[in-house]
Amino acid sequence: MLDTSEIDSASRRNFRLVLAVNTISTFGSSIFNVLLLWMAIALTGSPLITGIVSSMLVVPLIFNFAVGAAIDNYGNKRLLAISASVMRIIASSILVTVLIFRELSIEEAVLMISALAFGLTKDIFAPVNLIWSKMYLRKPAYLKGMSVMNMAFRGARLSGYFAAGIIVTASLYYSTIVASAAYFASMIPILLLPARIERPSPRKDSLLDGIKEGFSYIRRTRLVFDVIMIFMLAGFFTGMTDSTFTVEVRNILKLNAAFLSYIFLLSSAGGIFGSAISSRFKGTIGLRFSGIYLLYGLVFLFMGIFPGVYAFLAMMFLAGLISGIASPMIISIILGKVPKEKMGRIQGVMDTFGFSFNSASGILAGLIMGVFLPRVVFYVVAAGLISLSVASSRFRELRSTEL
Repeated sequence: MLDTSEIDSASRRNFRLVLAVNTISTFGSSIFNVLLLWMAIALTGSPLITGIVSSMLVVPLIFNFAVGAAIDNYGNKRLLAISASVMRIIASSILVTVLIFRELSIEEAVLMISALAFGLTKDIFAPVNLIWSKMYLRKPAYLKGMSVMNMAFRGARLSGYFAAGIIVTASLYYSTIVASAAYFASMIPILLLPARIERPSPRKDSLLDGIKEGFSYIRRTRLVFDVIMIFMLAGFFTGMTDSTFTVEVRNILKLNAAFLSYIFLLSSAGGIFGSAISSRFKGTIGLRFSGIYLLYGLVFLFMGIFPGVYAFLAMMFLAGLISGIASPMIISIILGKVPKEKMGRIQGVMDTFGFSFNSASGILAGLIMGVFLPRVVFYVVAAGLISLSVASSRFRELRSTEL
């Protein structure tokens, strides 16, 4: 559990509300992700279209360096979060049109619009959540706070994927309703957060000035630069896997949506254990990142050599465990190093050069699967992560950073 002795009662309450927002919304998003990818391959039969739809989920994050800077200068973070929740309801609800009007051949367009709409909400939620975490935590509790946040996130994904295995297999219609209902419920804790507007700095910088300041800060701060590089490269390679699992399960293994959700579920279960382990780390980072990504790469290499649902289930638990260890460490480094007034734009740059690269990797995965077997994608992912392990071992400032 999070040690909140360094946090006042009001901040502790607000941080718990932020946890609730993320937990409920992530539950709905887990169902939505399985539903969207399964509809893409089931309705179109195309690995390339499935890869493109997967990439559309993160394409909007390309522009998050600008969105993050704007969010830094916008006071009412609660209103932004409510708007993003409403957009998520719309993104899941419009999928019903594909199921009703099948004869109009609108599947590809609606799937991509839904994915883009959901991606736009990530532009908002990611910076706002990081700003809230910075506001409601104190430095001694950063790593533990982010570990608890990650455990809640992974736990919500686990339960969401479990529910998706049942609901998506039983009814695509009901799946859209459940996802929309979860997004609606996530607005309740948002409304309980303080309505007080966080005033921006008295200095009246333009949006362009704010963007330039964000990039300038990253160039001047080697540690932040190194972390973003790791985040970017890891995001690029692991972003190839969602569409690959979808195609492998349906087209190669000839299994239903339940097995796809179980693969994602085991990843979330591993992430919970990994986050709990990460919360106990102390001292300098040393070569931990290098070892983490070496193991990550070996896991995907094993998947390529031994493709099969049972191997996937076991290896995805390990992959989730490794990711669960790394993620809180990365975010706690950012929280400890970056001033609150720059938090939104730094998260925005991380999204632009991290998650947004998933848009390219999803399409690349689709192209590879169109020519080779899906297992070839796992070899590419393994090679990339092992190379990242070697590169991160040379980041001296990162290695000497204290957790």
